[in-house]
Amino acid sequence: VSEGIIKSTADVFRLDYDKIRQLEGWKDKSVINLNESVEAAKGGEMWRLITGLGIRHVGSTTAKMLALQVEQLTDFKDWTPEQFTDLEDVGPKVAASLYEFFSDASNIALIEELASLGVNIQKSEVVLASEKLAGLTFLFTGTLSRMSRDQAKDLVEQNGGKSLSAVSSQLDYLVAGEK
Repeated sequence: VSEGIIKSTADVFRLDYDKIRQLEGWKDKSVINLNESVEAAKGGEMWRLITGLGIRHVGSTTAKMLALQVEQLTDFKDWTPEQFTDLEDVGPKVAASLYEFFSDASNIALIEELASLGVNIQKSEVVLASEKLAGLTFLFTGTLSRMSRDQAKDLVEQNGGKSLSAVSSQLDYLVAGEK
């Protein structure tokens, strides 16, 4: 950013790697790793892009749910505030934030620009490992001994369960790790 190489979010996906290689501290291996990371990010799941857009009040749990609602991210530009509010776990604050974000033409232009640079804005098919945890909700806290909390959340979701971010009346299982 300080070198003027990145001026907008989309610039991350059109980096001039020759310029970066000339910067202090950047060697061939670092540039190759950066390039591979950027290319991998292009093919990421839509919910990761939603999270990365920095929409107020939208974290990964809400982003995952949103990614299942439309075929492509720009479809949200046609949604009403009521449609957002009708979604599970979306209250008036989050709905207003989503409506404001997707009603802004510059945000839609950014998403379309990202798509033109190869960033995935399409819905991904969700393939569950099983439905053993369908209808159950979990919250992970503390340090887990066998996996990270993110890995545990992914495991729950892959088996049809839902991961919550806070204690609520809808919580079925609280998994408390160390500390």
